[in-house]
Amino acid sequence: MNWRVAAAGCLAMSLVFGANGLAQACRCDEVPPWPVDLKPDQAWVESAIRWRLSGPTAHCTDVVAAVDALVLRWIAEAPDWRIRIERSDWSFLEAHPEGIYLVVQAVALRVLEKRPVEPREVIREVRRAGRGCWKMHSPEMRRAFRAARQGYARGSVIQR
Repeated sequence: MNWRVAAAGCLAMSLVFGANGLAQACRCDEVPPWPVDLKPDQAWVESAIRWRLSGPTAHCTDVVAAVDALVLRWIAEAPDWRIRIERSDWSFLEAHPEGIYLVVQAVALRVLEKRPVEPREVIREVRRAGRGCWKMHSPEMRRAFRAARQGYARGSVIQR
């Protein structure tokens, strides 16, 4: 997606939802400055994950894909710890398998910040990050998130 398409989408959102819709939908310019030589450090990864989980990024598909690639590569290459996530333990991933990227990043941020991994909080963060994405707010997804919240997710295993 080029910037003209993103700008047109932002303009449409502002016309439909007013200034608040514009502020929420057009967050592409809030991405952290790109790391030198595309080699992120922990500080950049943390800020990129915070940006990714902070709300809708539906109009930034190219930026999101690039951020996800850098962040997930950095997580995969982390020498001190590993995250193991079983899709079957996070029931909403059956309805939206691409959500695994958000789950991994939400869990990783908690590990990096030395916070406990609480499945309900991870689910809430993933749901918030999915705002603006029609797939994440379909009736099927609402049921899947509700079931995940009620049954919790069993599966984040962090190995240090």
